[in-house]
Amino acid sequence: IFIIAKLRLNQIMKEKITIIGGGWIGVPLAESLHKEGFEIVISSRKVEKQVFFKSRNWSPIGLEFAESSVNINLLDNKSLETDVLLIGLPPTGFSNYPAIISSLIASFPSSAQVIFLSSTSVYADTLGLLNEKSPLKAEHPLVHAEEFVLKQKNHCVLRLGGLIGPGRHPINQLIKKEMPISDGTTPVNLIHQTDVIRAVSML
Repeated sequence: IFIIAKLRLNQIMKEKITIIGGGWIGVPLAESLHKEGFEIVISSRKVEKQVFFKSRNWSPIGLEFAESSVNINLLDNKSLETDVLLIGLPPTGFSNYPAIISSLIASFPSSAQVIFLSSTSVYADTLGLLNEKSPLKAEHPLVHAEEFVLKQKNHCVLRLGGLIGPGRHPINQLIKKEMPISDGTTPVNLIHQTDVIRAVSML
């Protein structure tokens, strides 16, 4: 896991956390943060998930995506005021993902701490140790999305390795590839769901 962070020390403890992306990371993260006493706002495009969020005493918000912008339906929420904005929305399925991220960030107060879940896939294909100064894939949509995050006063980018945990294992991706696998001996990075949640909780 790679972390790029710029944090204000006087804002370590937050009261309200908005999670964009109520999926494999977002839901267990909400569970964990709610147990710590944080107020949780969490997004989904699916009505049944919004109902589930309410049953957990989380405040749901709805999302509607255009090609380069997002419309946020407040549902039961009175405003988009939040202390922390965590964006865990993957680029899959978006034709202009960086613009979507820019639109999301612009929808929330500029005072919010922005935590963006990115990926180690932004790095150029190479072996060895990498850090924040290592070469990136210039045209990767996550790289361009990160640029909007890094402009925020209080930001943190987590470049996560391959996610692994309950219901998610690398073999599920491997079996979809054409056999034989030409790069089967290439090392991969993995990070467990639990470790991602612990890292976000720390931040």
